[in-house]
Amino acid sequence: MFLPVCHGILWPVAALTICAKASGLIASERSRQTLDVLLTTPITVPEFVRQKMLSVYRLTGVFLVIFSGLALLESMTVVESRWPRRGQPIPLAFAATVITPAVYLPMLGWLSLTIGLKAKSVARATIASVSGVVCRPDIHLLRPFQSRPG
Repeated sequence: MFLPVCHGILWPVAALTICAKASGLIASERSRQTLDVLLTTPITVPEFVRQKMLSVYRLTGVFLVIFSGLALLESMTVVESRWPRRGQPIPLAFAATVITPAVYLPMLGWLSLTIGLKAKSVARATIASVSGVVCRPDIHLLRPFQSRPG
């Protein structure tokens, strides 16, 4: 009972944190009026964007460690009715629990960075990216394991 509650709390926190961080990467440079200076440096634009996204990747890594710990804890507490040898991890469930945030969180980061490229201020970028994730429940980004009726 404790582990599903942790997953239910951790998914929205991770998604909203990644969205807020990634959407402000370029918008903060624009609001501080340092974007023009950064774009005149002798690095390429893809390198500039990659360097900006490194902070989002580090934050994603922190969340992946937490998700991995929860998955490991969940696989160690398997009851006998679900697995013949008690205490042995279920590899597929463990892999799905770790791979899902490893795919969704960077995807949310890139989506939020794209929204932040168009926004004039950090507040507008953050509100737009977070509302894009929260107001679109049909995408199921905040709850990838939600069961659909029917």
